[in-house]
Parts: sequence; structure tokens; C-alpha cells
Amino acid sequence: MIDENQETLEAAAAIVLAGAATRGLRIATAENYTGGLIAALLSSVDTRARWFERGVVVATEAAQRDLLGVPQALIDQCGPVSRPVALAMAEGARLRSAADAGLAVTGYPSPVGDGEEAGLVFVAACSGERAECRELHLGPLDSVALRDHAALAALSVLAGIVKDYPAAPRPGTIVEILPS
Repeated sequence: MIDENQETLEAAAAIVLAGAATRGLRIATAENYTGGLIAALLSSVDTRARWFERGVVVATEAAQRDLLGVPQALIDQCGPVSRPVALAMAEGARLRSAADAGLAVTGYPSPVGDGEEAGLVFVAACSGERAECRELHLGPLDSVALRDHAALAALSVLAGIVKDYPAAPRPGTIVEILPS
């Protein structure tokens, strides 16, 4: 039996990687909520997977700080699951790698603690030129459905960032470099 969700996720990853290949763009991911699913998808799509630079799973605030450079003050002020932290995670993934674009996912799975909304997810993507963050309220779905919905939304945001990235010159193109 074909898993339609998996097929959709793989198609979304293929779209992102095709755009990355066209633009010569390398991607890095920082995942909390999706636990490495997006990295697995981006690293398994035929030869275009070479446009995936690296992925990191950050399950704790300490990992967000240590591996991505998210300031503790930002985590304390906004919480580890917030728009500013998701954007900082995406930027940290990009800056701490050889990537041109970063993607981050952070959220609260079910069950949750006091003051936490089940299924609240932030997906963020950035390049040196642009950043975008989407807030999702997925509700108390089962963990696989939550993860898949978050991954698909993240790939959608990343596809927009990739689409807006300047295309790389074709091999053999002469590029004029002007004096500054």
C-alpha cells in the first residue's frame, strides 16, 4: 500500500531540491518538532540531495543555544516555541553551515504542559535576502499526522524562499566582474 502522506512529502522535497539545483542553493535544517524527518526527505531524493548541506535535531533549549546560536534571552522572553525563536533557528542553521538557506521547525506535540497549545508549530525559512515564518495551529492530532503536517508546511515555506533566490548562471556562462 502506498502511503499518500509520504508520497506528498517526497514530492514536496523533490520540488524544493529541484529549485535548489536550478539556483545552486544549499539548504540546512534545524528541527525540533519534526525530529529529522525533513532532513531525511531532503537527503534521500535522488542526486539532487547534494543540495542538502546538513540537518540538526534540537530537542532542548540547550541545543537551540549551543548548535544554532539562539540567544538564551530570546528563548526566555519568547519561549522555545515562538516565531522569533523559529526564525533564529533557521538563521542559525544557515549561518553555522555552508548553506544558502536555512529551515527550522519548532512546536509542541501532544500531550503538552501547562500553558502550551497542543499542535502549535512555527516553521521558518531564510536566505541572506529573505525570511518567512508561518504559525500553525494543528490541534491534538496523532503524533505522525502532526509531524507530517508540520513537515509539509515547512517544505512549502522553504519552497517559497528557494523560488525567490536568484538563479545561478548556467555552466559555461561568462560572468562580467566589474571593478568596485
